[in-house]
Amino acid sequence: MKFIKISLVIVLSFFIGSVAMAGVDPYYSYQWYLKSIKAPEAWSVTKGSPSVVVAVVDTGVDIDHPDLKNNIWVNIDEVANDGKDNDGNGFVDDYYGWDFATGGSDPNPKVTDGYDSSAISHGTFIAGIISAMHDNNFGVRGVSANVKIMSLRALDSAGHGSSRPVAEAIDYAVANGAHVINLSFGGNEYSAKLRSSIINAYNKGVLVVAAGGNAADGISNVDLTNNPIYPICYDQKLSKNTILGVIATDKSKKIAPYAHYGAGCIDIAAPGDDLTSLGFFNSHYPALQTYIKQGWRGSSFSAAMVSGAAALLKSVNLSLKPKDLIEIITED
Repeated sequence: MKFIKISLVIVLSFFIGSVAMAGVDPYYSYQWYLKSIKAPEAWSVTKGSPSVVVAVVDTGVDIDHPDLKNNIWVNIDEVANDGKDNDGNGFVDDYYGWDFATGGSDPNPKVTDGYDSSAISHGTFIAGIISAMHDNNFGVRGVSANVKIMSLRALDSAGHGSSRPVAEAIDYAVANGAHVINLSFGGNEYSAKLRSSIINAYNKGVLVVAAGGNAADGISNVDLTNNPIYPICYDQKLSKNTILGVIATDKSKKIAPYAHYGAGCIDIAAPGDDLTSLGFFNSHYPALQTYIKQGWRGSSFSAAMVSGAAALLKSVNLSLKPKDLIEIITED
């Protein structure tokens, strides 16, 4: 397997233009990875179209976050909180998305017993990387400034979940207009249903981006060729590449020491170390009383950068299919 060790320079060299001036986003100077992937050059052509939607299937996204709230997808065919399924899609009051982990129309993270403060902010951190607002005197910048985030909660407040709610979230995303689906998690559970949902997304023109996973401290990296994890490896034995698999690089553009490896699942590498993005804020819990998270690492966030880059490409040409996006993004 040949890794793209220079992250998303290949992708964003598709765009040609001058470097954008730094704005008033106070944490932009900490976002070294945006310059590494040449995002400012991309912004001279597009900062993303609000007609492009990225579904974040995760622990939920803080839809009221000051750096995200204007970029949160809304189901315009639904009337919020009227107790009816106005658009007839089988979901009542799904104005902002859906909670597939516990059921219900609120796709925000949920603070429950046993919550993990990092896990509960995981989806919001990813959403910030993809499409935090620009030039709003707050927070960070996303790879996109205008792309909409569809929040689909499929993992609980500790970051745990099973394949069925993930598959249901993917089906929802496809049926309700998502162009890219970000899956920044993995496990050993094989699910024919989840595999089928991912293949259906690809066939319906929706790109699925999945993270390659990380080795925990003191644990060896996994060779995905012989020890696949899912969802990234569902296309391992298919004749076509239906999942854009991502692992992490460090600041020197080398594969991160904690990144998994192996042929058949991984397509590209992107920055994954010392990252700054957004956190889930809840005034009732001291560990959650911050809008910004810093120093995070992992392939979860590398995948989010690739999802953001794919969204920029879709913003330039909405007719690009998953096959086209994968070819452009992984082009040598």
